[in-house]
Amino acid sequence: MKIIYVHGFLGCGKTTLINRIINENRDKKIALLVNECSFNSVDSVLYCDSIKNSYQITSGSIFCKSIRNKYIELIKELLQKDLDLILVETSGYSDPNSLAELTKKVTTNAIEKVKQFSITVVDGVDFEELLDSLILVKRQLQVADLVVLNKIDLLAELKLLNTKNKIGKITKAKIIATSFCQIEKTVEKLKKVKKPTMYGQKKRNLDLRTYEISISETVSEQKISDFLNSLKDKLFRAKGILQLKEGRKICQLASGQLEFANTDLPVTDLVISYSSASIIEKDINKAFKQITEDIFP
Repeated sequence: MKIIYVHGFLGCGKTTLINRIINENRDKKIALLVNECSFNSVDSVLYCDSIKNSYQITSGSIFCKSIRNKYIELIKELLQKDLDLILVETSGYSDPNSLAELTKKVTTNAIEKVKQFSITVVDGVDFEELLDSLILVKRQLQVADLVVLNKIDLLAELKLLNTKNKIGKITKAKIIATSFCQIEKTVEKLKKVKKPTMYGQKKRNLDLRTYEISISETVSEQKISDFLNSLKDKLFRAKGILQLKEGRKICQLASGQLEFANTDLPVTDLVISYSSASIIEKDINKAFKQITEDIFP
């Protein structure tokens, strides 16, 4: 059995990659575990319908002491099932510094040998800026067996080269450059990689937070667009499945790009991820009220 951890900061493309892995391995028995630091998991409803064994751990990172035991017990239960592969999407806020300790604990007393791998997805657009401020971005790379450098269609040739060089100084893991996580036979590629050596380095870390807003169906797509565009330089990520005036939409803000798409998936809150160094909850509320004041006077 294999356990594959998929790491990466918010909006890098983890969900896209995991869906590709699921679609490539439809003949395999797969379990999916989605970890979110927020109370609600938007990503869990964006996965393929073919996954029968799907689980959520919310309100904290599986690498934090308060959540770790819950995760370990769940994995141990899954290891008793007739499965070929367990996919774990770690929270974008996760610092996997304790991954080695965690992987050892989850396989204690396992019936069969369990191989564990880590894939780290990198948002090529925001990588350099995030690397300068977030230690967890570096640590997500340090535990990688395979690095997926995503969104290269948005990068100039020189920036792509510089990004590869910076990643190469952090990890010896193989780097696959792509757009929309278009990788074939990802699981097979992991069989050929060598385990990189982890090392730590002190760096300033930001106070990362999430804020959830319930959106009324009387609000238009344009209003949500105006709201998020007014804040996009201060936000890491925004995601939600919203019932809007025009219909039900998947709303996603990542790398400064805002997208809406029609969907029939269940409605969620709009989950906003940000740093308290850039903006505070009060300002988010104020911006939302300003945009929607004609609807909610």
